[in-house]
Amino acid sequence: MRTVSGVAVFLVVIAGCSAEVAVQEPEGDVTVVVGTDDLLWEPEHLQIPSGGAEVDLVCQPAANHNLVIVETGEQVAICAPGETDRGTVDLDPGEYVFLCTVPGHSATMRGELTVTE
Repeated sequence: MRTVSGVAVFLVVIAGCSAEVAVQEPEGDVTVVVGTDDLLWEPEHLQIPSGGAEVDLVCQPAANHNLVIVETGEQVAICAPGETDRGTVDLDPGEYVFLCTVPGHSATMRGELTVTE
């Protein structure tokens, strides 16, 4: 069973111009993802363990964002410009897609989430 509760957030670091993707582990017990004013996720790929992970969604000062897990259809984070929201993501191991569904944002605000065992 896949469940998502609370507010979720993810981080991704793209290594230079190569196709290689560096995965950033959670900082302490919280994973952070930034929704930028340029309508991008920083980072675009996140790896978290199954069994629940706290995440912070940070919105830069000029744009509001939300974070939705495509496979579940659940909104797991939402924040106003300059705000931060925290929540918990609890998914089965696998690969997921997260995006921002604010009108006009989803074309560039798509990220990958890997949930490990």
